[in-house]
Amino acid sequence: MPFHCRPSGPRAQQGMALIVSLVFLMLLSMIGLSSMQNTTMQERMAGNQRDRLMAFEAAEAALREAERQVDAGNTSVLDDARWRESAPRYTAEHTLASDARLAREPQYHVYDLGVVGYVNDQGCERVYRAFHITATGYGGTLNSRVDLESRYINDISESCD
Repeated sequence: MPFHCRPSGPRAQQGMALIVSLVFLMLLSMIGLSSMQNTTMQERMAGNQRDRLMAFEAAEAALREAERQVDAGNTSVLDDARWRESAPRYTAEHTLASDARLAREPQYHVYDLGVVGYVNDQGCERVYRAFHITATGYGGTLNSRVDLESRYINDISESCD
């Protein structure tokens, strides 16, 4: 019975080296693909964060502008032709000029809540007018919308000396 011996050396291992290198290539491709997906997800999250921050800043700017108008006694924020009669009290809607990066201009609504007054210990009458202000801001897309609300009380008393 003849004894056959397998050949050893470089010729016997050529197929195995090819299989091992293909497995390593596949593993490296999977790691690269996973890294690309992770980077894409992080880019989306950063973009959404930026859009939300832009929307918040736009809404805050509209809210501060409405408060400034009310504080300055500018009645045009209430004497607007776009009053909605269905609201419990008078209301007006205004739009601010905006940055071109915003999907839509920020808006604010001013609701007149009425007048409240009292007489203090010195016999001086204090009169306040209350407003409810709602501001809406948008970021780079219409999906990034932020609504802010404020109760603003303006002192409209005559000076008591």
